[in-house]
Amino acid sequence: MKGLHSLLLLPLLVSGNLYAAGPELSLVTTFSSLFLVLGLIVLLAWLTKKLRLSQLGGAGSQMRVVKQLPLGAKERLVVVEVGNEQLLIGVTAQQVNLIKTLAEPLPEEASPQFAEQLSKLMKKDGMD
Repeated sequence: MKGLHSLLLLPLLVSGNLYAAGPELSLVTTFSSLFLVLGLIVLLAWLTKKLRLSQLGGAGSQMRVVKQLPLGAKERLVVVEVGNEQLLIGVTAQQVNLIKTLAEPLPEEASPQFAEQLSKLMKKDGMD
């Protein structure tokens, strides 16, 4: 908690005396505070998504999304594991339909590392 207080006081430490240098320093302090708050919001959003804090209230251990395949802007196929069963469902903006209960569960595969995904996206977009 002490580190968080230090981060919040960082703009004041950078600026030194707020009124000594005039309005330019006040502008620097304002923008550095703005970027600090925006960075903190992004960090907390990332942590919430990474730790899946939004799923704490539900049956997180009994139900999970195994795989998703986007078919369009708002349509996708989703394999959901409920208990020991895996279900293939179709999701659209208007409804969710059970397509099939899978007889054999899909095998677990390791997700690719961020660097691999980034390099694939850059090659796809022709950025190499």
